[in-house]
Amino acid sequence: MRMNWEMISTLVDSIGALAVVTSLVFLGIQVRTQNHERRVASVHEINNAYRNMLSSLSEPDLAAIVVKGLDGYATLDPVEKIQAVSYLVGGLKLYEEAYYQYQQGRLDRFYWEGMLRQLEDTMSSDTMRNVWSLRCHQFGDEFRSLVDGLPQQQNTLW
Repeated sequence: MRMNWEMISTLVDSIGALAVVTSLVFLGIQVRTQNHERRVASVHEINNAYRNMLSSLSEPDLAAIVVKGLDGYATLDPVEKIQAVSYLVGGLKLYEEAYYQYQQGRLDRFYWEGMLRQLEDTMSSDTMRNVWSLRCHQFGDEFRSLVDGLPQQQNTLW
């Protein structure tokens, strides 16, 4: 059986089309896997930052300042205010990063909602609201709107 050039061309075109479809399927699987890995990495990074922030409270001096500050911002001396504001703004930046990751689809809703409840508890403190009023200009518009819209209720932090 002899094949003519037209049949050979059709066969080559079919093989080429199959290769393109196979490549697109593989690319789709790869993109899906990478998106999943990015979300996992985002959660991991945020968890690490949060754990590091909390573990820094094992430092007795910082813990004492935070406890004193939670009793009232006015009770802090100027050096303690700098330390407290730096620590608390760092924590708020962590929440802002989580919010950004959530907005970009890199942080699942159930995880963000848990963090949002933590943020509500944190912002219920008079000291946190005071620090927020001092430093809110250092945050993005969307995050500022989110924090400003949180319920103004007093929750116990511990």
